[in-house]
Amino acid sequence: MAGELFDVSRVPLSMVNEAGGLIFVSGHVPIDASGRLLSDGSIEDQADLVLRNINAALQTHGSCMEDVVKVNVFLARAERDFPAMNQVYARHFAFSPRPARSTMGVELAVDVLIEIEAIAVRGHAANVTPDREARGT
Repeated sequence: MAGELFDVSRVPLSMVNEAGGLIFVSGHVPIDASGRLLSDGSIEDQADLVLRNINAALQTHGSCMEDVVKVNVFLARAERDFPAMNQVYARHFAFSPRPARSTMGVELAVDVLIEIEAIAVRGHAANVTPDREARGT
């Protein structure tokens, strides 16, 4: 399945939905710009791609990662991949307060290591500050 084209339009859902100032980002799996599933990449590569795609989805709705208040992370191999995923996650959410988060070990519907969904509140970014420790500065 590595490199297989993933047709999001076949899935009965909205990738992003907005209601009452909240932005709901459906579970994202690692899909590159050409629409191919990154099923053979490392957890670091997959987590980074998913979080970059979530950021892009938020930007299409006039939002950003700093607006995110809740994240659910689903890992196919949680015990093995949690530490590495956590490092990538910390780089993408390098501000305070960070979003609330749940991380679960699950069987995913496609052959990847990770799926992430997020909820953002429009304008929440005004309430966050950079986290120097997380950014390594």
